[in-house]
Amino acid sequence: MDTPLLLDLLDQYGARATFFFIGARARNHPELVGEVLRRGHTVGNHTLHHVQCWFWAFGPSRVASEVGGVSRY
Repeated sequence: MDTPLLLDLLDQYGARATFFFIGARARNHPELVGEVLRRGHTVGNHTLHHVQCWFWAFGPSRVASEVGGVSRY
């Protein structure tokens, strides 16, 4: 995982960043999300599953569920 190395590099230069997490992965790594926040960075929503091949074809309700974090699929 590259995020801890990137966090160290950002710390070295006193820089802040926004990290966009895929919801399903963030659930599996809450300690990493917490570490990003602890170090003063911002966390953004990158959908629940980030299904790249089909995201463009999702209707409004599916997009809302992906962004809102409600998994019905």
